[in-house]
Amino acid sequence: MRAGSVEEVINRTVRDMPEVADASAVLVVPKRAQLPTEARVRCRLYNQPNLLAIQDQVRAVVSQCYLDMFPGQEGVPVRMSVERIIFEPRQGKTPAAPAPELPSEDEGGAEPMRPQYPVDRQD
Repeated sequence: MRAGSVEEVINRTVRDMPEVADASAVLVVPKRAQLPTEARVRCRLYNQPNLLAIQDQVRAVVSQCYLDMFPGQEGVPVRMSVERIIFEPRQGKTPAAPAPELPSEDEGGAEPMRPQYPVDRQD
């Protein structure tokens, strides 16, 4: 498995965390080594009450993702640096507003549906 593909999987996994705005992971593989010696993660975090706990979560996710791809290996140490803390709310999927209820046919006083296109009236 190539280091670039492993880095991409780690990047996607970390970016999917709700507390992380953006992340970039790099695996450090020395010359003539087959496995990485460490992972370096640079990320931007959203402003949360406990940033240290979020950093620990990111480290745990990176280490677990690495162990999932290379079972039987020992975990890779993770160096993490926070580039920026973003104070804006997360942009993305927001919960959709519930659809308005349509009146049932049994209820009296419901207007019949009118077409949305012009229709010639023949009175």
